[in-house]
Amino acid sequence: MEINEEEERINIDLFIEIRDKLKDVAKKLRVPKELMSLREKFSKNIKIADPINLNYKIFSLDSSYSVPPVEVLGGELYVYSYGYISNTGKRKLSGGVDIFESSDAVIKKLMKEERKLLLEIIKKESADLIILDGPIANFPGAPFRIPREYVDLMNEVFRAADEKEIFLIGFPKAVRTLYLSMKAEIKDRKKTVYDRVASSYILRSKEYIYLGRLRELLPKYFSYLNEIGIKVHPPLDSIKKVPEYGEVDIVCFKTDVGNKIELYIPERKRAEREQWIEKIIGYLIHLCAGGNSDFPIILDEVDKFVRVSVGDTVSAYMNLLKLASKEAVKDILPLANPQKKYLLLK
Repeated sequence: MEINEEEERINIDLFIEIRDKLKDVAKKLRVPKELMSLREKFSKNIKIADPINLNYKIFSLDSSYSVPPVEVLGGELYVYSYGYISNTGKRKLSGGVDIFESSDAVIKKLMKEERKLLLEIIKKESADLIILDGPIANFPGAPFRIPREYVDLMNEVFRAADEKEIFLIGFPKAVRTLYLSMKAEIKDRKKTVYDRVASSYILRSKEYIYLGRLRELLPKYFSYLNEIGIKVHPPLDSIKKVPEYGEVDIVCFKTDVGNKIELYIPERKRAEREQWIEKIIGYLIHLCAGGNSDFPIILDEVDKFVRVSVGDTVSAYMNLLKLASKEAVKDILPLANPQKKYLLLK
């Protein structure tokens, strides 16, 4: 992530204010005893995956949107983009600009656009493995009402992946799930640890642990979340409407740090599920510079490829001022929060 001089500047008054409070935070950073015993408890489930080069044709896709947006009457103006790159040299970038009610609205739109692009890759390109920066399937509206078009789209994605025998991987960089805490039977919410941190502590380099399929994991997981005081409505309806989503495997593995991924193995390859999990994890470690990088390098590349910069937002805003009517320029387009104008118009 690129940081400009303004963002690098340290506010001395603020640092003095928080310095002593950092000591209190440091005291809270303790590994729960339950987690410390987890490696021993699950020692039979921890396996080693040696780096392996499968020479696969890989595609990776991601999306981005402007931060901050431009505040206008009736909503926020967002510039957004989505696209893919491949180790074969192919790449595609799409994008748009529109007024949305909030960032949640633009995120939901990008959920759908990314999966439409995923389906396009599966159907039109020659691919062996597709890596998404994030989960394989997000379900906007879950658990209350999942849009029918999204259900149809995801069913088509899984059918097409099965037909062409393409592996799908969801590789979220921000891992906020608690599967390992659930396995460790940690009942105190304050002692739970996100899976990325937990796997970093439990696993050694090039090790992995298989946690199970979503079909079996999700009911237990959402029951666990409610038990520790995180009130959620389980989106189990998503598995009923998109059955193959339940076949997604959850695996934690470690390079420099721990990672948790979703892995979808095509139907005809599932008879050798265990062997394929080991192969794919070994290949991911290979793609993480042999285990010396946190993520597959292609994920960092696609992140840079689709990133929407502040400059992109400024450009869109300036051009909109030229295209809009005089009335809109005067009464609608000016920033609703003038104090934040410096973020865009430095």
